[in-house]
Order: sequence, then C-alpha cells, then structure tokens
Amino acid sequence: MNKLVRIAAGTLTATVVAAGGALAATGSPASAADSGGVRYSANTVTYGQTLKVSGTSPVSSGKVYLYAKPYHGSWGKVASKTTPASFAFSVKPAKYTQYYVRVVPTSGDPLRTSAHPISVHRKLTRPAVHPKAKTITGKVSPAYKKRLVTIQKRSCTNCAWKKAKVVRTNKWSTWTLRIPVKRMQYRAVVAASNGFKKTGGPVTQVVVRYGRAVR
Repeated sequence: MNKLVRIAAGTLTATVVAAGGALAATGSPASAADSGGVRYSANTVTYGQTLKVSGTSPVSSGKVYLYAKPYHGSWGKVASKTTPASFAFSVKPAKYTQYYVRVVPTSGDPLRTSAHPISVHRKLTRPAVHPKAKTITGKVSPAYKKRLVTIQKRSCTNCAWKKAKVVRTNKWSTWTLRIPVKRMQYRAVVAASNGFKKTGGPVTQVVVRYGRAVR
C-alpha cells in the first residue's frame, strides 16, 4: 500500500526518486505525516487488462488526481475525481508505467503518494492445434511483426520446459510451428522489450489418438 503524505505549502515542486521510493520535495516541509493509503489491484498486468487504483484520504472536499509516466514518457494527469474521501480509478497501462495519486483539498495542503511501478506482459494466445497440417499457431499482442518467439515444450505437467524451436512472427504478429505427432505440451515465450516484461503464454496440451494429433 502506498501512503499519502502531506506536502507543506510552498513545496509543491516535488521530485519522485526511485520507483516505489519516498517523496523527495524541494524546500523544507513542515511535516510528512501518513494520511491514508492507496491500493493497486496488481503490480503486473497483461496488455489490455484493467488496473484498479483505489484509496481513501482524510479529505472530504476537493479533487483527487491520478498521474502516470509511461515507458520513456513524461508525467501527466490521466484521471480525476471530485470525491477524494473515497476514490477509485480504472486504467489500462499500455506498457511499463509508473503512477501516483495527488489529492488537492478545498483548503489545506495537498497530499500525494510516491511513484508505484506497474509491469506489463504482452498478450500471448494459447497455441491452437491444427491436426491436418500438424502445426500449432499463436499470436502476440500488441503488434509484434517479424519478431522472434521461443516455443517451449514438455512431456508432462511436472516436467521442465525445454526449447522446441525459435520462430519468427509474420506481419500479423502470428507464429506457426510444425510439430511431430506426439503427446506434448507447448507454450510461447517472448523476451522483455520496449517496456514489456518477459512473458510466458498459456499452455496447450497436444493429445494423440489413433496416430493423429488432436487438441
């Protein structure tokens, strides 16, 4: 939980230090007492997933703002509420993003939290099995054209993952791998890049019946 801290008048030009660290403000604040807390529904989300930021403060009137700093971006206001005593925001970070909450009461000193980092996974579909073609296919989001994807395999749920092959996506960010007619589990893995965390996708079980691979 991130704490709201009171910023003394005249010290509003503040700088956020390391992600998740304490507030470092210019000047000499009169106090920095804890004033409630802010909750994030997750520290890591998948691309397209909603992140909820909620909290309470001792302020009954005024405005509360949510600020964000996307990967390689600048701080900016992304949402606001007029009920600071109890607030909730829903956002969808497109990639690694830092957030903080700032409460501006009708009277008195503003309050704000330290920056909170949110990591983002790419979205990988579950590999689809195509028995006649003896292939599996999958898709990576957002756009991942002509990029490398590592396909891993294992023969049982408790077995270690091993590299099956490294494939390249097409212009639709889709990959294809020809597989042997053999009972096996497969998943796709993409490396961390451009503000996205290393991602391992959902697992597909290839089942063999009467000499044919089926889902």
